Amino acid sequence: MARGRQSQEIKPMVFPLKLVLYPGADDDLIGYLQSAPPRLRSTMVKIAMRNGQKKAVVQPEVDDEMNFNGLFR
Repeated sequence: MARGRQSQEIKPMVFPLKLVLYPGADDDLIGYLQSAPPRLRSTMVKIAMRNGQKKAVVQPEVDDEMNFNGLFR
């Protein structure tokens, strides 16, 4: 019987992430990640993502000056 992770025929997709959390504003997320054993953090993040919204709607921050660039010559 083989030990460890089974060999996969498909190449995994790797997404390196850096997550910046602020005490006070993100205490729930900080606690969630701190409660995970370091080698299981990615698994816990995947579970949380699967249990959350299927599509994240991200609105980029736009300042007024950026909206008017190119409109006037």
